[in-house]
Amino acid sequence: MTTETGEPEVLESDAPAGRSLRILGVLLLAAVVVGAALWAEGTRRAGSERRAIDACAAGATESVARAERRLASMASYVRPAFGTAPAEVEAGLMRLVSGQVPEASGAVDQALADCRAIDVWRFNTSHREARDAWIAFAAAEQRRLRAIAAEGSRYFTGFEAVSGRREEAEALWP
Repeated sequence: MTTETGEPEVLESDAPAGRSLRILGVLLLAAVVVGAALWAEGTRRAGSERRAIDACAAGATESVARAERRLASMASYVRPAFGTAPAEVEAGLMRLVSGQVPEASGAVDQALADCRAIDVWRFNTSHREARDAWIAFAAAEQRRLRAIAAEGSRYFTGFEAVSGRREEAEALWP
């Protein structure tokens, strides 16, 4: 719009000059409050995640150690007969080793389920990586136990893969 003289018309606001500053101040205050609330929630959630991952790590480590102790005990019992006993006796001894798996695997299965149940906020990548590493550790032991259940002689091979996963998890979550 232009005036009668052809110059642009200047529109004036009926609002007082301070009103715009008050609106800006309220918006700024709202942004600070929302930011503080998000920060507080993030801090609370990070602490909760840390405790859950600590419990996951402890549960996975303890369940794998317990499973290994159970299997190692039976393996030390049958090991002296290897190479000296007839094949059918050795096969029976391997069934003794594989027979320990159901008792040994329950705690590992539970630890794996507990670790998988941890909900990590998408922004906490270090927590997500640590949780995933502990899941990989427990899952590797679960696979090993299933292999031993199928064939007891597998107890005597393959533990390196599980211990390697533990080292990876511990590196991410000291």
